[in-house]
Amino acid sequence: MVPESQVNMSKSRLLFMVALLAASLPSVADDLYVRQDALGLEVRVPEPPSWVAARDGRHALYELSIANLRRHELRLEKIEVIDATNDQILLTLSGEALRQATARRGWDGPEAETTLWRGGQHGTVFVELLADAGAASLPTQLRHRLYATSPAPATGSGAAQKRWVLETQTVPFGPAPLRLSAPLKGPGWLAGNALSNESDHRRSIIPVNGRAGIAQRYAIDWVRIGPHGRPAKTESGANAEYFGYQEPVLAVASGRIAAVKDGIAENVPRSTEMAVPMTLETVAGNYVLLELQGAYVLYAHLEPGTIRVHPGETVDRGQVIGLLGNSGQSDAPHLHLHVTDRPASLAGEGRPYVFETFRYRGSVGNLDQWWDSGEPWQPEADTWRTLELPLDGDVVDFPP
Repeated sequence: MVPESQVNMSKSRLLFMVALLAASLPSVADDLYVRQDALGLEVRVPEPPSWVAARDGRHALYELSIANLRRHELRLEKIEVIDATNDQILLTLSGEALRQATARRGWDGPEAETTLWRGGQHGTVFVELLADAGAASLPTQLRHRLYATSPAPATGSGAAQKRWVLETQTVPFGPAPLRLSAPLKGPGWLAGNALSNESDHRRSIIPVNGRAGIAQRYAIDWVRIGPHGRPAKTESGANAEYFGYQEPVLAVASGRIAAVKDGIAENVPRSTEMAVPMTLETVAGNYVLLELQGAYVLYAHLEPGTIRVHPGETVDRGQVIGLLGNSGQSDAPHLHLHVTDRPASLAGEGRPYVFETFRYRGSVGNLDQWWDSGEPWQPEADTWRTLELPLDGDVVDFPP
């Protein structure tokens, strides 16, 4: 649905794509923008990017948190992402692409003003870089160049519109992804809301205890597809009709159990009402937090009464920790899994990870559209992948 663009460099250079195509560049030549290092925009990268491998290349997801600290309005016209080691422009966002990549939480103005920062306003630009899988080297540091204009002056005023360009400080890349074993067994696991710059998980900014973060940056909703190509045997509305229901959920590495939540009732599949009111305490349903190397793996929406581990306990890789269920903010049986940097279900920043091995069988495309269509899915590929994350909508087999 969203077009893609790719910039071809020489064969010795990287191939980069942007998930959101720049519809048009600014009509004003770049050399008419005046460099202004004290422009008034605060530009931060809350969490450094990391390179994460997938079947289409290596992805780097991160955000630019932008605040206008002056009282004057500024319209953001273009953002360039630059390899700080060689000054190569890796990605340009402008026009409709910039608007689509920008989120203004708490602001309800017209969409045409999404890239207009009034005095004191804040916004987030979601960035995705994609490098060719065969690239010999990858950028390790980034800079950003932001082009901004003042509001257009009134007709006949004789005043000129001001144009500025801001160069930001260097941002180093973060650590390599964690290597995890499979959280589930067997064939037919759909990776819903998985690796993508547009998924609900990736764009969920949640403030907890006064600190906002994207704990679900690399989250995946695992839904099992049965032999007939659908997630449920019938449309009866019972949890037991879903192929993934009560499947064993496995420790993805040896580690310590940091937290457990149990006793939350399950939902009726596809119902508009949850079994319990949704709060920060109930949204993940019954869950387990597994601590690994200073990171925390969240297993959410488990079946009540089936969790087999306790806080402080040490578990081994592949050990069963509970059964897949439909508790918390969940409309059908599935396992929500992500890795965060804090011992809480939705707090902190999402950490990157990859799975040691899985077999790619194809994709359903857009999860919601496929689910509502009622159309059966059939395998269309058969390739084993190593040290990768599935893309949004991919269907994979885990080792038995």
